[in-house]
Amino acid sequence: MADTLPRIVIGTPQTVAYGPGLNAASPMLCLANGDIVVAVDRWEPGESRIAESFAMISSDGGRAWRKQPMPWAGAVKEQLRDGTLIATTGWAEGPPAQPGVYTYPGRRGKDTWESLQPDRITARVPAIAGVGDDLKSYYGVILWNRIIEMPGGDLLTTAYGYFEGDDEPIEFSYEPYRPKTYPHPGYNKTRVVLLKSTDQGRSWDYVTTVSYDPSSGEEGPCEPSLTLTQGGDLVCLMRTGRVNALRICRSRDGGRTWTPLEVVPGTLGVAPFLITMQDGTLACGYGMKEDYWRMEHRRELRVMFSFDEGRTWPLNEIVYAGEAGSYPSLREVAPGELMMAIESVAFAAPPGEALPVFVRVARIRLKQAPVYKWL
Repeated sequence: MADTLPRIVIGTPQTVAYGPGLNAASPMLCLANGDIVVAVDRWEPGESRIAESFAMISSDGGRAWRKQPMPWAGAVKEQLRDGTLIATTGWAEGPPAQPGVYTYPGRRGKDTWESLQPDRITARVPAIAGVGDDLKSYYGVILWNRIIEMPGGDLLTTAYGYFEGDDEPIEFSYEPYRPKTYPHPGYNKTRVVLLKSTDQGRSWDYVTTVSYDPSSGEEGPCEPSLTLTQGGDLVCLMRTGRVNALRICRSRDGGRTWTPLEVVPGTLGVAPFLITMQDGTLACGYGMKEDYWRMEHRRELRVMFSFDEGRTWPLNEIVYAGEAGSYPSLREVAPGELMMAIESVAFAAPPGEALPVFVRVARIRLKQAPVYKWL
């Protein structure tokens, strides 16, 4: 008798918002009250400025959606076990008020998305100013992706940026990017760090470097995603370049020490979004940039699964391919059922109008394949 792997079943993506300049502001949330929240930003045409932020919320499992206006709620969002909602921007407000102490604007609430109110968050980390994708300087580290609530109540999150001496320049194998980025002073390969909070996310302290490995890819470790496995390990997946493999490392002591980076075979991508499902399966959504196809109007948004706490990833499938964004987010909205938030882009726009963007959600589940008895 031979057991076979389950297969990935992907539903037809459902549009929850549509219009020019939209961006699904990762991560999405599935709240304890059943609300599914997809945050959306609308960018000014031709400008690096957000014109409007809102949330699309479903209270019936994703059948109907309502729009909830809101101030920008940032790059990190999570609900704690007691119902507390935390959202914070990824970038510090400016230079440190004192050495190594950075302030981030955020939001805090309880139970419902509508309860969010302005908040300020402090991070104490020995970072130096860095240069981002827009080739402009930023301060502190870039808070990113998820917050993990440990069994004892401490919170962990990941960030990336620069420490003193991180001066290995970023490089790109795709030639059109090289004149713009490679020689820019300060645009260097980053490190991923772990931060801890003991006051429900009001302040964060540097714990350790998860990885600094300039040899790992064109950009070095960045865009990390952290999860806690049922076995008690912390697993971190991260980007290392636009067309480099995702890398993974693991901590068996609560985040104090980490294994060296390992390549996740069969992946080329960015922005991993990693979760532990209720049955212990690890699921990860990620995106592929258009560089791989030499800018031929194709990106991929993918999902992959591990059944051994991240040691192997035997299932990997396309959720959407075409003109799209590259930053999915993923949540388990019911036992064994996932929902991924994605963006897809129209191939043409009416004359004089900006290219419209579809913010969509796609349902994903694993279906057990039949077991065959060989005679």
